[in-house]
Amino acid sequence: MEVKEQRKTGALINARFFINGPHYYIVSQKLSGPQQPEDYLNSFSFKTYKYPEAKLYTDTFLRASVSTHAAPDIDKEMRSLIEQTMDATANNYNGYISYWPKPKNGLFRSDSTVEMVAVQVQEFPKYYYITYSVKFWQNKIETLTGKGDLFIAGMINSVNEKGFSGFNVSLRDTGNSRSSDKLLLIKDNFKYKISSNTDTVNGASEFNKMFLNSFRPQPNNEQKNIYESKLPIFFSDLFSKDSALSKKATQSVTNLNYGVPGIPLLMHAINRLSVSDHNYYETKKNMISELGFIRDSTSSILVSHLRSIYDKTADTSLFQNEVLKSLSGLKTKAAYVQLKELLLQEPSVLENNYDYNSIFSNLEDILKQSAILFLEVMQLATLDDYKEKVVGLLVELVDSGYVKVGIYDSYFPGIYIDAVVALKKQKIKDEKAVQEANKLPENEYQNPLRGYNHSATARELNNYSIILMPFYERNKNVRSFFNRTL
Repeated sequence: MEVKEQRKTGALINARFFINGPHYYIVSQKLSGPQQPEDYLNSFSFKTYKYPEAKLYTDTFLRASVSTHAAPDIDKEMRSLIEQTMDATANNYNGYISYWPKPKNGLFRSDSTVEMVAVQVQEFPKYYYITYSVKFWQNKIETLTGKGDLFIAGMINSVNEKGFSGFNVSLRDTGNSRSSDKLLLIKDNFKYKISSNTDTVNGASEFNKMFLNSFRPQPNNEQKNIYESKLPIFFSDLFSKDSALSKKATQSVTNLNYGVPGIPLLMHAINRLSVSDHNYYETKKNMISELGFIRDSTSSILVSHLRSIYDKTADTSLFQNEVLKSLSGLKTKAAYVQLKELLLQEPSVLENNYDYNSIFSNLEDILKQSAILFLEVMQLATLDDYKEKVVGLLVELVDSGYVKVGIYDSYFPGIYIDAVVALKKQKIKDEKAVQEANKLPENEYQNPLRGYNHSATARELNNYSIILMPFYERNKNVRSFFNRTL
């Protein structure tokens, strides 16, 4: 890019800006007149850098080998100390075992050209496995591009060699002359991410090309198939007599992807758990919760299992409440029918407001399915713990058109009375706000009714307005209600 500017003194400055590899250059010349030759600027050029001979470097810490022009000089004793420290700090002081091992990072930097290549190695957890490889790689690409901040430039090139696979991709940002090159690989139970930056004019340098083309994960003494289910290993460890194995598995219950194959294994484990087991209540609760995350729209077996758990744990509300949340999480017609039956049979008292929100937020996610149980569930609006959530669900159903006027006519009298009470509460709050504002000096006065009211009363009034709107033409009291809200 070339820029010409005139300074306050009248002097003319001609400057050229260059990007070459990792470097930025500014070359400028002060001109004595507009016609002065630009020989100095035109003489500026780039010379190809001659890298030293690349050497094969093997790093046991990063579990990889690479031919590089910038092999790091690392103190072996210091590296050993770092590895021991990372292993020792994997678990915290209260005995919690981290599910994901800490990633290991390395940086290869050329002192001469200041080019850098970053390497990150992430070991997969013991019970982790990839169910769908295509979906796994798609998620990785989406993670790299972020929320649309970056876009993929060119092709996504797959890498398939003996013992490892992956892909490389170039990412760019609009209005930026830099390109971020990524190489992602999987070997056994390790994931590698190699990152380097290049400019879009000259492309990758010899330093970057040599590194990316020669990088190879090292063989692992204990080879593991990352695409093979680890559920049998997990459940074996869970009931192991080895306390360390059992503890690790217990703390990993909520981290696994069980899927449909895991349904019978989870049910067997739930039935096998004993009150005498360590963390019995927490472990069983978590397992019931995991059933609610399994997506199986072709069968009602999950619903049957959850109903069975509900009936068998009649003396423990902790487990029954978890069944209700799991049923809402399944988001299927069969699950919602069963949920409605259990809620009406014996309305549960949940532990906190978060639990009520968990159930009803799931219902609001799938409004079409929720409409099938709405009318009966309206009966719960008479209970203080359920009222706000039931009304909120009705608001969503009416606003989306899944519940038409006439369907909830029988509940109109109660809804109308609650709406009138909410309106009166809001009127009182507004009048008090005006009175307080009138007490202020004239130069400090601000209209208290101009801002949007975010209070709970205002939200409640807004919800009732949505529910009553379909009755506007049919009921004069509703018309009067809306006139009073103006």
